[in-house]
Amino acid sequence: MSIKTEDVKALYQELKSIRRVGERLGLAPSTVHYHLSKSNELISPPQPKPKPREKVDVRRDGDQIIVTGKGIKNLKDLIQAANLGPSWVCIKHTLNSWQGLGKDSDIVQLHQVKAYFERAPAFFVEPLQPMREYKRKRTTTKPAKRCALIIPDSQHGFRRIEDVTQPGGYRWEPLHDRAACDVVLQAADLLQPDEIILLGDMVDGAAWSTRWQVTPDLRYTTNATMRELYAALLVPLRLSCPESKIVFMEGNHEKRVQDALTAKLCEGVGLRTADTLNGDALITIETLLALDSLDIEYYGPYGAAYWLYDKIRIQHGTKARPAGETCSAYLRNAISSVIFGHVHRLELAQKKIQTPKGSEVITAMSPGCLCRTDGGVPHAGGDFLDWQQGFGIVYESDGDISIQVVPIDDGSAILHGHKITGDGSKETTMQRTGLPF
Repeated sequence: MSIKTEDVKALYQELKSIRRVGERLGLAPSTVHYHLSKSNELISPPQPKPKPREKVDVRRDGDQIIVTGKGIKNLKDLIQAANLGPSWVCIKHTLNSWQGLGKDSDIVQLHQVKAYFERAPAFFVEPLQPMREYKRKRTTTKPAKRCALIIPDSQHGFRRIEDVTQPGGYRWEPLHDRAACDVVLQAADLLQPDEIILLGDMVDGAAWSTRWQVTPDLRYTTNATMRELYAALLVPLRLSCPESKIVFMEGNHEKRVQDALTAKLCEGVGLRTADTLNGDALITIETLLALDSLDIEYYGPYGAAYWLYDKIRIQHGTKARPAGETCSAYLRNAISSVIFGHVHRLELAQKKIQTPKGSEVITAMSPGCLCRTDGGVPHAGGDFLDWQQGFGIVYESDGDISIQVVPIDDGSAILHGHKITGDGSKETTMQRTGLPF
């Protein structure tokens, strides 16, 4: 006789027992269970069954123990049943649950938990003790033993523009930024560095160029250029830092003077007064700026490197790459830190090199410029100039070196938490130079 699932389901709903359904229909309990599962009629018995007896097995595996609990539903109950103390930490566990047939062939829910434990170190288990109130000691520091101020390209110069409203019929438009130059003077007064390095291209020298076309407004400006650079920057710099060593490096723009003499008036190269055979030549940057009178060392020729603290190579520079890439170009084959000008951009990058004494971090830095960045300076860079103003600082203490860049933005800079604002007024310039600007 064929048994229909609907008949098994209907009888189970009446008798509420798999065993009794099997006896009535002459079926094994497993067959009854099959039909009920097929009809989704597996329902927990109406009467609660006694809780299955819990069984815990503990097995050691090296430094771990494996605990298996039958009839246990969760990890918390397993730990309690196995009587594990707080020194045992669970690193992995699994929960299993399934249905089976009970003693009377009824459906029962079975559970098992298996967990892996390892013994924790004492410091992990012991409760933390309240800390006493901790008062930080006041920070004590020592100032750096040496400090150097790095002054980048100012490109002092003028455009002499016809203007009948001005004295002499001309308006003198500076190529340098007077406010930025004054910021550097105030920084020098604040820092009192033991060395001051002028990176070169402090003179634009457009009228001396043998390479680029010189427009009429750039001619006949050399006297005023030298006077303002001398009286408004170099003299105040020496007065505010009387003990500092000052080095004026030759840039490609200073080199224009000798190049022009060589190309157009070679008799002027090395020309001296009649009373000396080995004195300073008459037409040189050193002589025109009276650097000896200010105890300022002129460092050349263009391209020569000056070593600061025997660790940092300083040169005006010959490389110019897109923004941010010039430092990378210098670092590519560098074996020491390097500071350079020429590119008129603020850049700083580092890399680690291997030396006989171990690894060392070296730095490449460009401190920007002090000239105008709005296109007033003769250039070949198109309508938009990606130039930035600033200056550099180098600290040395017990062999440790720190190279820093200080930006100048709209005539102001922040140095050691102090805001410095430059004075670029004509009145101050006239007072310093005596020229009727």
